[in-house]
Amino acid sequence: MSRDKAAARARAQEMHEQQARQERRREQLLRFGVAAAVLAIVVAVGVAIQAGRSGQGGGDIVVVESTAEVPASLDESGTGITLGDVSAPVTVDIWIDFSCPHCRDFEEENGETIDEIAASGDAKIVYHPASFLTDESATAANAFACSVDSGRASSFLRTAFASQGNFSADDLVAMGEDIGITDAAFASCVRDDTHGDWVAGVQDGMADAGVEGTPTIFVNGELREDLTSATPDDLWAAVEEAVPAG
Repeated sequence: MSRDKAAARARAQEMHEQQARQERRREQLLRFGVAAAVLAIVVAVGVAIQAGRSGQGGGDIVVVESTAEVPASLDESGTGITLGDVSAPVTVDIWIDFSCPHCRDFEEENGETIDEIAASGDAKIVYHPASFLTDESATAANAFACSVDSGRASSFLRTAFASQGNFSADDLVAMGEDIGITDAAFASCVRDDTHGDWVAGVQDGMADAGVEGTPTIFVNGELREDLTSATPDDLWAAVEEAVPAG
């Protein structure tokens, strides 16, 4: 895991020193297009963000209505893309960076199992694409967000990790084409960096979420360091353990 990398720690510390927590939240909301002159809107969205960070899972997705270019299937915090049944009783939050080799290894080992868990209805998977390692991380995170409307976000994520280091806009468009995302809207979304402001907001939210490196995994809001080197059986066991009795 890259938690021990000096660059990651320095970035998180820098964010803490440069801004107070309240100001960071305000700027993130501005990127999502919801912080404005109407104070009531800001308060309502703030409540939604706090509810998402409580990590209890099982709630409906709160997709902010705004003119900002945000991807579909946002989680309650606004920093994650949800795969699976939004009403599933367990929430598995996975913070990744597309340039992170440990994330690549984790996905290679567990990607198919993660898809199975999402399809089972026992848990929803929420991917939070951070971008603190390289500039290309942000480019890939934007493309991942662009892939959501195609219904192939999971496949795109695996393809991107398998091609780690080849994250030019043309590379990412070609990755989409390889898995069947051939519409012009996807290509334009990637090349125009349509979700770039949202990606920056996810990065700002990393420190607020208590995340210092990737991969970082939470199950129903509980940090699970043991799962960063998980096997498929470990992941299934963690989800089954978290499902409410009865």
